[in-house]
Amino acid sequence: MIMAARMKEKKKPPYNLNARITSAIRRVWRTCPLRSDAIKRAKDPLTPKHLICAGCSLSIHEKLMTVDHINPIVSVNGDNSWDARINRMFYPEGGISGLQCLCEACHKEKTLQERLEKSAYKKSLKDCGKRKNGNIAKAK
Repeated sequence: MIMAARMKEKKKPPYNLNARITSAIRRVWRTCPLRSDAIKRAKDPLTPKHLICAGCSLSIHEKLMTVDHINPIVSVNGDNSWDARINRMFYPEGGISGLQCLCEACHKEKTLQERLEKSAYKKSLKDCGKRKNGNIAKAK
């Protein structure tokens, strides 16, 4: 009986459609020819199964590397519709030159920088809205 009561307490998490769509798009990206070309371009000629990181220029095993879009897929201040995201993912600006292979450390650093830019942009929008609202209130 105690076990039955515990089972009733657990609720199923809500269905997250955005997460499912993102996951499906990433699975397709793994087999994209453009991604494969970026990996071939970054191959280390001296060491098999190693790629050269575009950030730090170290030769690192390919399993520890990420194919990164130079311009972010999720726009900092622009259109983030599914169509726009898919276009930026599969048709990056500059084609193959819009992609780079990065090691985990360089990718983490680049992603952090993009997140900081995005949060600064959002903060500037909020501040701009507060100033506008403040000016309207003073004018009345």
